[in-house]
Amino acid sequence: MQVPHFLSSTFRTRSDTISLVLLICLALATVSFYAYSVPQVYLRIRDAKQLAARQMEAFSQWIANDTNDTWESTDHRDKNGSVAGGSHPGDDWPTKSPLEVCVGSNQTIGEVEDLFCMPRPNYEPDFKNPCWWETVTNTTGGQPLDLPSRELRCLPYFHILCCSKSGTTDLYWRIAQHPDIVPNVGYFGKEQLFWAWLKNGFLGKWNKGPSKPFIDYINGFQSIANYLSNDTMPVKQKTQLVTYLCSLVDGSPLDMWDLRGWILLPQNRGLREPQVMTPHLMRHLYRDPKFIVLMRDPVERLYTAYLFHKMGNNSESFHLAVVKAIAMFDDCLAHAPSRRECYFNGSVIEHLPADVHFNCYAVFIKEWLAVFPWKHFLFMRTEDYSKNLKSSLLEVFRFLDLPLPDKRTMKKMVELPIAHHTQEKDSAGAMLPETRALLRKYVEPCNAELAALLKDEKYLWKDV
Repeated sequence: MQVPHFLSSTFRTRSDTISLVLLICLALATVSFYAYSVPQVYLRIRDAKQLAARQMEAFSQWIANDTNDTWESTDHRDKNGSVAGGSHPGDDWPTKSPLEVCVGSNQTIGEVEDLFCMPRPNYEPDFKNPCWWETVTNTTGGQPLDLPSRELRCLPYFHILCCSKSGTTDLYWRIAQHPDIVPNVGYFGKEQLFWAWLKNGFLGKWNKGPSKPFIDYINGFQSIANYLSNDTMPVKQKTQLVTYLCSLVDGSPLDMWDLRGWILLPQNRGLREPQVMTPHLMRHLYRDPKFIVLMRDPVERLYTAYLFHKMGNNSESFHLAVVKAIAMFDDCLAHAPSRRECYFNGSVIEHLPADVHFNCYAVFIKEWLAVFPWKHFLFMRTEDYSKNLKSSLLEVFRFLDLPLPDKRTMKKMVELPIAHHTQEKDSAGAMLPETRALLRKYVEPCNAELAALLKDEKYLWKDV
C-alpha cells in the first residue's frame, strides 16, 4: 500500500500502515453499528461520533508522538472557552486556524456547504467595499452567447452584531443616512439572515428548512453591486456596503451569538463542541471586515426580548421563565466538560423558556476575538449611544474610516425618531423586583468577565 507523502516520516513500516487502516476502519464500523443497528438512533449516533472522535484523537496523538514535525496551534481558548494571554484592545492576536481546510460536505448526514472549498475572491482594489469581478456567460434559450461578460459581486464592508432589543435597528437607520453607506435590500431593508440561519437551514429558533448556498447570499447584494458598477458613478462614491444580519422574527442581528449551526459544518464532523464557526468562515472569504457590537444592560434586554418574541406577555410569566431557564442552563453547565457545550448546543438553547444564556456576552465575543484582531471591532453600550447620539455616530464613522457627514446630514441623523419601541412592554408592566434581583446576581460574573475582557468597568452596568 502506498503511504501518503505527508505521513512518510511517521509510517515507515508496513505494520504501521496496517495499524492506520485498522484504526480508521474501527472508527467507521463503530459509527455504522450504532447508527443503524440499535434503537434510540439520535443518542446512539451522538455516542458513536464521540467514540470515533476519541479514537481519532488517540490516533492523532500517536502521530504527534512519533514525528519530529512541529506545528503551533493558534486557538487561544482554555477549556472554558476563555481567550488566553495578556493582550489589550488594539493588539493583533494570532488568527491562523489549522482547521480552515476544504473537507467537502456530506449532505446525507445533513452537513451544509463547505465554504472552505471556495477560494477567497480576487477583490477589486478600486472599491473600498469588498467587491470583485466575475466572468459570466449569458444565455438565450439555454444556449450560451458568443461573448462572456463581467459582473460585479460584493460582500458587506461591515456588520452590526450583537444583541436583540439593544437599539441596533435604530443605529442602522441613522448611519444609513450617510451618503457613502448603501443600505442592503434584504428582509426589512436591512437583514440577510444568512450566516446564523439560512446557511444552516434555520427559519427561526425552532423551525427548519433547506440550507441556502453562499451564492444566494451574494445574490442578495446584486442590485447594490449593479449600482456600484455603474460607470457614470465616481469611484469615490463606491464605498460602503452595510449588512445587518438579523433574525426574521425580531429584526435583530443573531450572527454573533446564534452559533448553533456549527454542528452542520464539515470541519466539526464528530466533535462534541465547535472548532470552526461563523467568524472562521467570514475570515476565509472576507477581505477586511468591520464589526460594530452594540450591547445593552443584559437584565433589561432579556425582559424586552422575552416580550417582543412573544415568549410570554407579563412580568409574572417572565419570572417563572427566568427561574426555569436558569435551572436548566445551570444543570447543563454543571455536567458538561466545557461551557461551550452548553452555550452552543442547539438541543439546550432551543428548550430554554428565556434566553438567559445570551446574557453572558463575553462568551460569544471571545469566539470572535479568537479569530479577528481587536482592530476589527467597535464595542459600544446602548445606554451611552442613546444618551450621546451625535458623539456615538461620529465614533462609528471614524471606525469605518468614512468621511464625517456635513452638519445638515448629521442633524437629520440625530433627529430621526427612535426606530422601534416594544409596545408589548407597555401592557406587560415593569419587571418584578424579585426577578430583577435574581438576574442581577446571575449576570454579575458574566458582566465582570466582559469588563475584564474589554478592560472597561462600564460593562459592569453599575450605572443603570
